[in-house]
Amino acid sequence: LYADDYFTISTETSTVRLAQDLVLRLGATRSGEGLEVRRSENIANDVIPGLDLEFFSSSEKPVTVSVLGDTEVAKERIHDFVDAYNTFQATAKEVSKFDKSTNTAAPLLSDRNLSQMVNEIATTSIATVSGLPQSTNMLFSIGLKIDDRGMMSIDEKKLNEKIVDEFSNVANLFRSHGKTDNPDISFLGMTEKTRVNPSGYRVEVSNAAKRGFYLGTPLPGIIKVDETNNVLIIKNNGRVSDPIELRKENYTLGSLAKTIQNRLMEDKALGRRKLQVREEEGRLKIISGNSSTIEVEPGPDKDLSSLGLTDGISTPGEDVAGSIGNVEASGRGQLLVGAKDSNSDGLRLFVTLSEDDLVDEQEATVNISKGVAVKLGDKLDKLNDPLDGNVKRATDDITGQMTSFEEQISRLDKRADTKRTRLQRKFAKLDSTMGRLNSQKSYMTQQLSAMSGAKRS
Repeated sequence: LYADDYFTISTETSTVRLAQDLVLRLGATRSGEGLEVRRSENIANDVIPGLDLEFFSSSEKPVTVSVLGDTEVAKERIHDFVDAYNTFQATAKEVSKFDKSTNTAAPLLSDRNLSQMVNEIATTSIATVSGLPQSTNMLFSIGLKIDDRGMMSIDEKKLNEKIVDEFSNVANLFRSHGKTDNPDISFLGMTEKTRVNPSGYRVEVSNAAKRGFYLGTPLPGIIKVDETNNVLIIKNNGRVSDPIELRKENYTLGSLAKTIQNRLMEDKALGRRKLQVREEEGRLKIISGNSSTIEVEPGPDKDLSSLGLTDGISTPGEDVAGSIGNVEASGRGQLLVGAKDSNSDGLRLFVTLSEDDLVDEQEATVNISKGVAVKLGDKLDKLNDPLDGNVKRATDDITGQMTSFEEQISRLDKRADTKRTRLQRKFAKLDSTMGRLNSQKSYMTQQLSAMSGAKRS
C-alpha cells in the first residue's frame, strides 16, 4: 500500500437464535394455568387421541380448537350398535324357543333370568336420555326404532339428517356428556356410579391448584460455571435425580435454564415428571406439579450460590379443593373428583381457575347425561357382575339344578342297586326253594309209583 491508498472491508455476521421447545397449555386461561405440554418440534400428535396438531406461530391469548365430527364413521358406529343389539335379541330367542315341528325345547325356554335381561336391555335402549334436547333425547328421535319382534331398524334418511344437522347431540345420545357454564371448569368424565341430576351439580372451588416451585436468588447477566459449581442434585417429592453435571462455560440465564431443563428430561428418576426450568425476573425457577415440592442440593464439594440455588425459596404445590353438589370433593392437582358414595361419585372436573378467579358463591354448574351406549354398558356390567350379576345367578341356578339332578340320579342308582340286590337274594332263595320242591316232587312221584305197582301185584 502507498500513501493515500485506501480499501473497504465488508463483513456479514449470521444471527443465531437459541432453539426453543414448543410449549402448549391445554385448558389455558388469560392468566396462564392449564396443563403444560412441551415438544421439541412444532407437531403434537399425541396430546389428544385422534387429533394431529401442527403449530406455525405463538399466541398471547388462548386459542380454541374446534373439531368437526366424521359423519361416515358416526353412521358406521350406529349401524354396528344396531347389529349388536339385533344379534343379542336373535340369540336370546334362539336359546329360549320351542320347536313345534320337532317338539323340542331350547335350553333356556321359560328362563326368568334371560327374560329379565332381554326386558332390561330393551327398556334401557328406548328410554329417554335426561339432559339432552327433546329433538335428540331418544333413539326413536334419530330414526332408530324397535318392531313387534323386538328387532331394531334404522330410518336412513332421518338418521342422515340428524347426523348432519345435530352431530354433537346425536353423539351425546350414545356417550357420556357433560358441560359447565364456566370455561375454566371443564367436564372430563364420570363412572357408572355417577348419578344424573336433572338440575345439574353446583361446583364451588375453595382453593385453586398451585404448582410447587423452587425460586432461586437473582443472578447476573453472565453466569460462569466451573469445577466449583457444575454439579447439582434436584429432589421432587422424595425422588432424587442423578447428579446433574453442567458444561464448564459461561451461560446466560436463559441458556442455563435450558441446559438444566434438558438434563432433567434425560434423568432416569425425574425425566417423566415433566419438571420445568425457566427464567423469571433474573432468577432460575424450577416448577413441579401440583401438591409437590422441589429441593436443590449441590453435588459433593460444590457450591451453588453463584447459580442462585443455595438460598432460594421452595414453595410446595397445592391441590384444587372444593365441593360438587354441596358435598366436599377430593382434589388431585387441577382434577376435582366427586366424593365416594355421593350422587356425584366419579364425576371428574378439570379446574384451571386461579385464586383471583374464585368467588364467594358457586363457580359453576355442571350438567351431565349418560347416553344409551353408556347406560347399556353399565347395565351389561351389572348383568355380568361376577359376584351378583344376572348371568352369575343364572349360571348358579343351572349349576344348582344340574347338581340336584345328579344327586337325584345318585339316589335312584343307590335305590336301584339296593332293590337289585334284594331281588337277587329273593331269586336265589326262591331258586333254592324250587330246587327242594322239585326234589320232593320227584321223591313223591317215585313213592306213588312204587305204591301203585305194589297194589297191582
